[in-house]
Amino acid sequence: MFGEPVEALSVFYGKETKPASWELSPFPMGKQVNGRPMPQWEDLSQWMKVTMATVVSDEWELLTFNVNLHPDLEAELVANGDVRGKLSERVRKHVTRSLGAGREYFFVIEGHSNWTGSQTHLHVHGALAARDGESLEMIEDVLCKAAGHDMRGRGRPDRAARSKWFQLMQVAYPNYLFKFTLRRDPRLDEKRLVMSRAMTQAARDFWNDIARPDLG
Repeated sequence: MFGEPVEALSVFYGKETKPASWELSPFPMGKQVNGRPMPQWEDLSQWMKVTMATVVSDEWELLTFNVNLHPDLEAELVANGDVRGKLSERVRKHVTRSLGAGREYFFVIEGHSNWTGSQTHLHVHGALAARDGESLEMIEDVLCKAAGHDMRGRGRPDRAARSKWFQLMQVAYPNYLFKFTLRRDPRLDEKRLVMSRAMTQAARDFWNDIARPDLG
C-alpha cells in the first residue's frame, strides 16, 4: 500500500523499519479478536479517528503544529460562545484562501499547560497535509493568521507557533493530542476535535478498507 511492499494479508505503515516490538496485523481485518464485527466509522472514538487520519497521511508530507490563539481572538471567541465551531470556520477559510480548497487537516483545541497542567491560554495541536512547494514557514503563516496573529494590527509573538514535519506513527502522538480533553475548561465544550471534510473522508475510506463488513 502506498508503493511499499507488504506481506500477504498484512500491512505496516511507517517511514522507518518496523520496530521489533510491533506485530503485523491481518489486513483487512473483517472481525475483531473476540469475533464480533469491526465497528463502523461513526462508532470510533475521536482518538481512533485521529489515529486513522495520521496513518493515512503517510501518503503526504504531514506537518504537525502547535499554535497559540491571539488573546484578542480568544476573548472574542469565548464571549461569542462556540469556540470550536467559530475557530473551525476561521481555519477553513484561511487554509482555503491560501492553500486551496479540500485540504486534509485536523487539530484539537486545548486550554491547559503541558508543563504545569493548569489552565492557560487557548491553543491548538494538530497536523496538515502539505503539497509540493509548500514550506513549513508558509503553512505556519496561514495558521497564525487563522489564530488571530498578523491581522488588524496585531503582532505575532515569537512563540505563537511551532511546527515540525511528521516522521513516524506512534500511539504517543494521538495520546499527546488528547491529553487534556477530559479536563473541564469553562471556555470549551466537551468535543474539541476539528477534522476537515477531506481528512475525514480519507480516514473513513481507510478505515472501511480495514473493517470490511463483507469479511465479517
